[in-house]
Amino acid sequence: VMDYGPFLSYSVLPPAKSAKRTETKESDAKKEDGKKADPISDGKDTGTKPAAKTEEKYVDGFIAIKGISVHVGNNSTVCFDTDTLNLAAGWTGGFLDIRKTNLDNARGDTAASVPVPLQFGAGTGPGWAQGDSFADTRPRDGGPLPPEWAHYRGLYRNGQKVVFSYTVGKAEVLESDGTVATGGHVAFARTIRLGASAQPQRVNICELKGATGGVIPLATLAAAGATATGPANTSAAGLSLNGNDTLAAVVGAPAGAVLAVSEGSRVQLNLPALAAPAIFKIVIATVPGAHRAEFSDLLKSAATVEDPEPLCHGGPALWEKPVVTEGKLSSDTKSGYVVDTAKLPDDNPWKSWIRLSGVDFFPDGRAAVCTWNGDVWIVSGLDDTLGHVTWKRFAAGMYEPLGLKIYDNQIYVIGRDQITRLLDLNNDGEADFYENFCNAWPASPIYHAFNFDLQADSKGNFYFTTTGNQAFPWMRMKGDVIKVPKYGGTCEVLATGLRAPNGMGVGPNDEITTSDNQGNWTPVDRINIVKPGGFYGFVVDPRREVKGHPVPVPDHYDPPLCWIRYPKPDNSAGGQVWASKNWGPLSDHMLCTSYGQSDLMAVLQETVDGVAQGGVVKLPLKFDAGIMRGRVNPKDGQLWVCGLKGWQTNSAMESCLQRVRYTGKPANVPTALHILPAAISITFSDPLDQQLAADEQSYGIEEWNYHWTSTYGSPEFKLSDPKAKGHDEVPVKSVKVSPDRKTVTLETGPLKPVMQMAIEMHLKSGDGKDMEWEIDNTINKVP
Repeated sequence: VMDYGPFLSYSVLPPAKSAKRTETKESDAKKEDGKKADPISDGKDTGTKPAAKTEEKYVDGFIAIKGISVHVGNNSTVCFDTDTLNLAAGWTGGFLDIRKTNLDNARGDTAASVPVPLQFGAGTGPGWAQGDSFADTRPRDGGPLPPEWAHYRGLYRNGQKVVFSYTVGKAEVLESDGTVATGGHVAFARTIRLGASAQPQRVNICELKGATGGVIPLATLAAAGATATGPANTSAAGLSLNGNDTLAAVVGAPAGAVLAVSEGSRVQLNLPALAAPAIFKIVIATVPGAHRAEFSDLLKSAATVEDPEPLCHGGPALWEKPVVTEGKLSSDTKSGYVVDTAKLPDDNPWKSWIRLSGVDFFPDGRAAVCTWNGDVWIVSGLDDTLGHVTWKRFAAGMYEPLGLKIYDNQIYVIGRDQITRLLDLNNDGEADFYENFCNAWPASPIYHAFNFDLQADSKGNFYFTTTGNQAFPWMRMKGDVIKVPKYGGTCEVLATGLRAPNGMGVGPNDEITTSDNQGNWTPVDRINIVKPGGFYGFVVDPRREVKGHPVPVPDHYDPPLCWIRYPKPDNSAGGQVWASKNWGPLSDHMLCTSYGQSDLMAVLQETVDGVAQGGVVKLPLKFDAGIMRGRVNPKDGQLWVCGLKGWQTNSAMESCLQRVRYTGKPANVPTALHILPAAISITFSDPLDQQLAADEQSYGIEEWNYHWTSTYGSPEFKLSDPKAKGHDEVPVKSVKVSPDRKTVTLETGPLKPVMQMAIEMHLKSGDGKDMEWEIDNTINKVP
């Protein structure tokens, strides 16, 4: 069972008849070994296989889209929605059922669900009113409340305690949630520190459709012959349904605070304007109607109100002991580029599933990595020997982070919900404040609706990409490149038309790139040079179209830097990274990771009359997993990559962190490609064997186009006949070899723009080594 710490950020579905419910056959609930699956899982069970296909049924209920579920004691959990600032639900009897999520499977197919009936729920609307109204005025796809209404600032983690920080209007709020128990019943206790406010406030406590309710004097709740004790306003509010009462009261309420039942099914707390901060506790419990007196006893247990502010300065560490592993250097002593491996801390005390999804470096050579399950680790010892690699868990519980960036020595992580800036307030090596740097976009509960990668330009602006093929048509910011300014808080759409862009890059001149992956409207993988306002081809997944809401299809798209032949050299591209200036013959080159083939590709690019074009060449390296992210270690200039095993990858292992090291030996690699009016020029890093290099039979060139349609992928069509499937041969009429034997110019006859060209070369190096290379390139412009 994985220990996430005190909380876990994830979309949450309430159980049974109050939310989306997934029904499975009896056989689906069993593991491979025949043992019955645990109905409640806090983490990964390595013996569990992905669930069989399920039948999904939608029933009345709600989803907490950006839900943070928190352990609050007494085997109980609450879920706080950071979009709405609503304490959406509370339950007893366990944490979350994650068996069919990405947290527990290589390919989950739903959000986390609550495994037991809710003790209370508060719906999907705002947690605090705007004026007197709880009306949800957000767009159809949700997203955060307008910041002038309310704004989530982040959460403080103090040991096993969590404090949410947010604003309502101009009032600052700190909220710490917990429980009290007595007589076999559990009450949920929201301790709130509400700052001074010139306006009255309204807090949504709970909602229960179809219930009847009202304000109840506490005296009527006390057992016969007992004296009722409780909040200063000497009353509670309750909702009754099916013989059960959901009751709420306030301990330490400020003068003028009133509990009320609104619209017959909502309990709310009406607060007056406050000249000074007020600290109070909202107590919520569901008890059988015949046991209302138990609520009075629960209030006695909750009588002490403690200010949450002292918890906001750092607290005890949770993961003090680091994990030490030993890396392995490549045994290859002849190649120009080799792969070294840092062993992952798979055997760790917290059973954390290590699937690396992002990496970046501090100036001193330490790395920070994030995992798909929500961790951040600090890694040191990434030196020449890799003999003592130290892993320190720094943060946990974030929402499927798939990118990490270190800027100005601070760690930023992109999840599905937000960019989180992680701050260590007491210098104990663990994050104490998970700051909401930016959450100004809607999130989708669909399992594949990721946010990919995180990059920053020289001015401190941040960039990431969003999924297009697993978002509802009415959603904003789907299939886009998103730009977040240096100061955070807001964002803008820089470019559109991306399907599944698992990675991007920002170059040395602030050029922005993305990859994209084959599918609807994306014939094969592609690499884009992103321009503001650009449209890169993906329209919408037709499976997600809503009847009566047709999606207009543009008549053109912006061409990529290059298309990538499918399935090799790649069937699922990752992010881009630029090599350092001291990385041998590929110095300063763009490199593209291959998630699908666990490879690394060098990108050979040029600009013709202002039009970018180029191709990729697969380097003779192999990685343990589908690599997605790459970063250069500033201490030695070597390249590090990381990735994981999910789907559409030939990954051999769950994950990897590996170094691509330049050795100083000859690399014999293509380093440049140029298209001429009637020839192709290719430059290599080292001299070629003159005889083979000059022989036109050493080369084979074919070209073809794809069709841009809503169908998945595309056949290959001749350039000479757009309706005929197949390739056109490009003849190599003669070859010119440069005096230094590093550049060959292939005379072909007149060339035309074409989506895909494949150049195969069977050569030898000057020292007699066999060289088999293929360049897969695109011609957008012939000079």
